[in-house]
Amino acid sequence: MRQTDPYGELEDLLPDEADQVDQLRQLVEDASVPRIAVVGKYNHGKSSLLNALIGKDVFKASDKRETTEVRRYESNGITWIDTPGLDADVAGHDDHLARQVAYTGADALLVVHSAVDGELDQCEADFLRALAAAGRTDRALLVISCVDNVDEGALTQTLQVISRQVGSLSIPIMEVSSTRYVRGKIEGKQRLSEASGFVPLKAQIAVWLEGHADNKKAEIQRLRTQLLDRLSTNLSLHRTRLEVVESSFALKKLGFQLQVTELLLETRKKVAAL
Repeated sequence: MRQTDPYGELEDLLPDEADQVDQLRQLVEDASVPRIAVVGKYNHGKSSLLNALIGKDVFKASDKRETTEVRRYESNGITWIDTPGLDADVAGHDDHLARQVAYTGADALLVVHSAVDGELDQCEADFLRALAAAGRTDRALLVISCVDNVDEGALTQTLQVISRQVGSLSIPIMEVSSTRYVRGKIEGKQRLSEASGFVPLKAQIAVWLEGHADNKKAEIQRLRTQLLDRLSTNLSLHRTRLEVVESSFALKKLGFQLQVTELLLETRKKVAAL
């Protein structure tokens, strides 16, 4: 007996909701291991941040564009995901992969921006607005990286500007230094590690992990409700269109019947006149 793909059928019925259908598929079918992804422009410290969180160099970090595909690594009950840099290639392939992970392939997001670059650029601001519009900022952080490479005055000013840029998007901001954290760990300098910003970052990740199962159930329910509502709306539209077609057909049928009646009456008159 041929097996059907309910998600494929749903995508056929709701082609505009393909991303939501894919997200629902992954949430239902994937293992319960939580997925945390980093997203941001290339050379903003995404890979270095992941390596520091994992505790070893898993993802290649470089000053040039290195990550061109989505890469995953499972450690300590978490699947860590590195994504290509936003706005890094003319063809848009990297952007597509990164956005796909952000919308459907991760349970939590670390959106990384280097303090060295100052305020968010248009690409980053647009990405965050789209993320908020899609309801994906409830488990997301804007991580300001490389804070050790900027003097305190410039950093304060940059954070103020960025806070204004994302003020209405309800996404928390944390500043970190992967370099300080790793150095503190290697040299056994607790104060250096504490000054890196990784303590509150890890605390937030722990909160995400604690609520992962409940969040996953809630997200599945939200997506199901959203897709069912869309199906119901489409069904109502199709019924309305069908009623219009049937009404139009009935009117045309009535008009045809009247024409036939008039023709019969005219024919009878002519026959009677013979």
